[in-house]
Amino acid sequence: MTATETASAWPAPRRKLEKVVIAYGGRGGSDDALAVGTWIAASTGDQPVVTTVYPKEPVTVLPGIGADWVKTLQADARAVQARAQEYVRAHEEVPVKPQYRVVGASSAAAGLDQVAERTQALLLVVGSSGKGVHRRVSNNHTANRLLQGSPVPVLLAPRGFAERRPGSPLDRVGCAFVPTREGRNALRQAAGLAQRARARLEVFTVLGPTAEQPRDDDRARRDFFERTRTAMGEAVRAEADGLSGDLEVGIHLLDGDVVNSLAALDSEDCQLLVCGSRGYGPVRRVLLGGVVERLARRAATPLVVVPRSAR
Repeated sequence: MTATETASAWPAPRRKLEKVVIAYGGRGGSDDALAVGTWIAASTGDQPVVTTVYPKEPVTVLPGIGADWVKTLQADARAVQARAQEYVRAHEEVPVKPQYRVVGASSAAAGLDQVAERTQALLLVVGSSGKGVHRRVSNNHTANRLLQGSPVPVLLAPRGFAERRPGSPLDRVGCAFVPTREGRNALRQAAGLAQRARARLEVFTVLGPTAEQPRDDDRARRDFFERTRTAMGEAVRAEADGLSGDLEVGIHLLDGDVVNSLAALDSEDCQLLVCGSRGYGPVRRVLLGGVVERLARRAATPLVVVPRSAR
């Protein structure tokens, strides 16, 4: 493929841009977050907002000293942003010129949360822990705080993603679906992202053991499982058929443990996996349940966690 053909594969900028807020602190998983965030923005034709947060707390020292210290922190943050700009310049497929923001806040999570909410971001992208398993998601302190309070979907970048950034647009968006309000919300979000990227939507539903299945009769257990599989397949297909647009959808029914099955998905199955947060807690906030919390430590693909009632 020639350079011209490669460039033409990326979509043109959209008339109505969404914002993809990217956390960039210059270390840890920052490069992975920048790689995922700019790749997603390039795939959808939206605008990256690269954000660096510096500490901003009331300083109870002599007048003038506190102000000088804040200026030093701001200068350090701008130097970090300069490294991000070098990375973006090296990846010319990003169709929309990024915004670069330096924000003072009481914590990195608070500053990112503020930017994401003000811009009504499509996604908020953060990197994994620098101590995590290579090619796996592993949420760090900032990511963990965002996952407990973000008003917008949070994308966790797997460790080492910057080293294997795809050279072509996103073409397979996955969704971990269960027939609940949160599952349907995640499906709508995944479908919207797939439509923006002109990608195929892959829906994954895991049929794990349930308390209702017969325990002592093998034949009854097989019959129960087949009925459950048929009913779930029909429910997933009905949800997929209700999605708007001419979206191409694949449906996959997986067997076994939910976390193990979803964590085993790789780029051949989907290039990004969307899942919903649990069904209680503050509305329009991410709140992790047991399955998503464990998956957030083990997923092989970039993982998007959707708040309840996200726009």
